[in-house]
Amino acid sequence: MSTEGEDIDSYIMDSQEQEQHAMDKELQNTIIAGNNLGIKFNESGVLRMKKMIENEHKALIASLKNNTFAPLMRDQ
Repeated sequence: MSTEGEDIDSYIMDSQEQEQHAMDKELQNTIIAGNNLGIKFNESGVLRMKKMIENEHKALIASLKNNTFAPLMRDQ
C-alpha cells in the first residue's frame, strides 16, 4: 500500500497515458474490493465510480499547479 506522498509523486512524473492507466487500476481495485464485500455494481455504478476517480485526479492536479513545492507540475 502506498502513502499519499508517493501517490502525489507519481502524478507529477507520469505521462497522460500512465495517469490514465493508474486511474483504470484504481477503478479495478475499487470494484474488486466491492465484490469482496459482496457489493454488486451495475454499469451505471461503475461509470459513477470512474467519474469520481477522474474528478479526484483533476482536483489533485489543480491543487499541485498552485503548489510552490511542485514546480514540475506547474510547468506542464
